[in-house]
Amino acid sequence: IHAYASYHARSVIPELPIAKGIGGLNKFLTSWNLHLQTIYYYYAVVVTAFALITKAERSILITIRDYVFGALVFPIGTYVSLVFWSMYNFDRNIIYPPVMDDYVPVIINHAWHTAVAVFPIMEILFITHHDYPTRLKSYAALFSFKLAYLIWILYIGLYHNLWVYPFLKKISNTVFVVFILVSVAIDAGFFEIGYRLGKTKTSQVE
Repeated sequence: IHAYASYHARSVIPELPIAKGIGGLNKFLTSWNLHLQTIYYYYAVVVTAFALITKAERSILITIRDYVFGALVFPIGTYVSLVFWSMYNFDRNIIYPPVMDDYVPVIINHAWHTAVAVFPIMEILFITHHDYPTRLKSYAALFSFKLAYLIWILYIGLYHNLWVYPFLKKISNTVFVVFILVSVAIDAGFFEIGYRLGKTKTSQVE
């Protein structure tokens, strides 16, 4: 699903207005998240199959799988979905104007902004990650990822006058800082939810 959604975004709708200009669709956190989850799920399938074949309960490959899931896939996927649909229902023009409906089928929109949360939630509820990462290592990866994205969109906005999300250009510096802090708090909140669920499942199994 993720691979098809990515393919559709880049091949079927090349004339999408927001896809033009520097960075293309990679201006958006949605795209970063879609790439992250696509790579992760391909990797997870291969590693899990290898572990079943070799009957290896622990390996560096599994540790990497669990680290990426706990530190990035779960918190970022749920963040993208919550923030998108919250802003969409508040005022869709802020984040996904009606013109998008002419280019993006509803099912693709849900692949971009709903499935990215549903799949990680299902995974954390039904699959045990024995090597769930520590808080310190997880926050280091999570906030490095988000900092990289923040630097990217600021570069595009300040040096190319192309603001990924138009409302960022209109708000004051103070409101911008508050927005970033709230975003960080939401990220941390979703990580903590995933961390507690992951650790609970691991302790129940072990």
